[in-house]
Amino acid sequence: MNDDGTTQEQESAALLSFYQWCKNAILDWEKNDTQSGKPLGHDVFLPLMTAQVTALPSGHEFFIEGADTILEAGLRGGLALNYGCSNGICGLCKARVISGEVKKMRQHDYVLTEAEKSLGYILSCCNTAVTDVTIEAEEAEGVYDIPEQQIPVRIKKIDHPNDEVIIVSAKTPRTKRLRFLAGQQAQLSFDDIGSGNYSIASCPCDDMNLQFHITNNSDDPVANHLNNDARVNDTIRLRGPIGSFTLNENSPNSLVFIAQDNGFAPVKGLIEHAMALDSAENIHLYWIASGNDGHYLHNLCRSWNDALDNFYYTRINDDGNNHWMEAFIADLRSNHDNPLALDYYLCAGQGITAQIGSYLAENGIPDSQLKTDTQMYSLQQGPGQ
Repeated sequence: MNDDGTTQEQESAALLSFYQWCKNAILDWEKNDTQSGKPLGHDVFLPLMTAQVTALPSGHEFFIEGADTILEAGLRGGLALNYGCSNGICGLCKARVISGEVKKMRQHDYVLTEAEKSLGYILSCCNTAVTDVTIEAEEAEGVYDIPEQQIPVRIKKIDHPNDEVIIVSAKTPRTKRLRFLAGQQAQLSFDDIGSGNYSIASCPCDDMNLQFHITNNSDDPVANHLNNDARVNDTIRLRGPIGSFTLNENSPNSLVFIAQDNGFAPVKGLIEHAMALDSAENIHLYWIASGNDGHYLHNLCRSWNDALDNFYYTRINDDGNNHWMEAFIADLRSNHDNPLALDYYLCAGQGITAQIGSYLAENGIPDSQLKTDTQMYSLQQGPGQ
């Protein structure tokens, strides 16, 4: 019995009654407000609700909280759901409700046929879940499932965390977001300036807000323009996604990420995606960099290390004498009892990649558990590197 004289059974019954009242209130609101084009009262009721969504045939699960649509919650949960405009025009996010109740959050221009409606099809960008729901929805299984896109993005911020790196934050139009897999890259260009390929240093779970870490190289026309002429709200032409340095989401292993200098860019995107999926038992980041400020987002990595019980961050300084390799091996051995139960993701130059690859091979790590991308690292450095 609780302090106020109620039993746990009474509390459970009261909560169930309140949940049913909320659900009925939302459904009643829909009857009265479906033609208004407004978000159907979600500001009042939906923040109280949490529903679990199961996507078939993958079996992936995610939760919807508050006023999120099914698409928004799925992307935030790390799923590579199919979509295009995100606002009910293209119909690419069409999904079929197998069980459970959904609610339309807003009207959409895309017209579902009567046959599709009778089969339970909805647009996931315009609906949310009222109860636990099972849907049939398309998901990208690999890089070839995502089409190339050309999108004008606007510069929101240009940062110089050290003398070697330019961090560019850019935003897509709300109706034309970039669909990509974590770890991929995109081509950036300015009119009459030139172009370059750069890793996307952000997570697909936030597809409107993109980040790029670009080497401050005078031979790179994009870096030059960012340094001297580019301003906030300028337009960058983006083409992508490109590349296959992506996460193996079907593996049960813990994850080890190894980055050299601003090879951290794709690794950052992969880590944020792994956090969104929340399926890896442990995540360990090794960041190898030269100079006192080479770990240019050290505070971010420390914040992950402090906030997450299953995240570990090891900062390694490259002094040019190969001492970094000794530090890496010592830390790997002390923190991981079974290196065979790990998947390794490495974005570094050819020298570091060769040394770490040889060490892992000598210790029985199969090729299937090591993913490297020296080409992406080279492209990050700009022309002539």
